[in-house]
Amino acid sequence: MSDFYELDFFPVHSSDSGDAISIKFQIGSQWEVHVIDGGFESTAADFEKHIRDNYGTDYINRVIVTHPDQDHAEGLATILENMRVGAVDAPAVELRARAASALRPL
Repeated sequence: MSDFYELDFFPVHSSDSGDAISIKFQIGSQWEVHVIDGGFESTAADFEKHIRDNYGTDYINRVIVTHPDQDHAEGLATILENMRVGAVDAPAVELRARAASALRPL
């Protein structure tokens, strides 16, 4: 298969909110899926379905949280609970303080 990438901006609420971003890329036979931010809890199930349906996997190589605002981090609890995740990158001090109660252990 040829090298490719797919970049999706998944709307998470309104025009005032950020997007949940998912990326799948393949180089040769090696592919990876990455997620940047997860939106609100209210849109998390739809974002999870988008990843499963469009990328054909329940595995995310890396989740990146840009900052712990509600429209960026809240929906990641669902993603982390329901999907297999290889690594999480987040602003350590802020995220630990504000999202620790939302992100339950795997």
